[in-house]
Amino acid sequence: MSDMTDPNAVEPITRTCQIIVAALVMGVLTFLAIAVFLNVAPGNPAPGQAGQGIGGVSLPLPGGGSLPLMTALAVVLGIIGLVMSFTVPRVFVAGVRRTIAREAPPATTARKASEPAQVYPAGDTGRLLPVYTTQLIMGAAINEGMALFAAIAYLLERHPVALSTAIVLLGGLIARFPTADRVNAWLDRQLSQLQVERQSVL
Repeated sequence: MSDMTDPNAVEPITRTCQIIVAALVMGVLTFLAIAVFLNVAPGNPAPGQAGQGIGGVSLPLPGGGSLPLMTALAVVLGIIGLVMSFTVPRVFVAGVRRTIAREAPPATTARKASEPAQVYPAGDTGRLLPVYTTQLIMGAAINEGMALFAAIAYLLERHPVALSTAIVLLGGLIARFPTADRVNAWLDRQLSQLQVERQSVL
């Protein structure tokens, strides 16, 4: 379990992360709504017709048929980005955790009643809470970027595959929405792994 001296210390981190993820989701939703419901004014160039790529370029599929260029790129980059949105934060967290394991464990001192409450209590939890925020932003930003690219592909080519890709990536972003239980569960996992890594260092 986490070594927190203040049981409410996770709440500010959770609220901050919720605001960040909600803002990213709203950004993608807003742009996707524009791409779907955009009415082209008279005299403005219309988006590409469904099934046509930029300049008429399309990529053939192995089983027959083809995908417009931007739509095909959105699918490929979406898959790569979705994988990276999970692997990159894990690699980052593992590196920070190894650094903490090599350092001496911080001394945890009891807070006096006259002192203000600590948002980041002394101890491993205080070191790991900012790491949670950073890794969440990293993963969510990659996810958001790929979703926006898929939305742009749909705006330009009007292909349903691009729209489906954007919706799937948006769902992956929504699935990251943090709760206090998720943050505590993540902390418990990291603290357990940290203890194992400390033992291997000794």
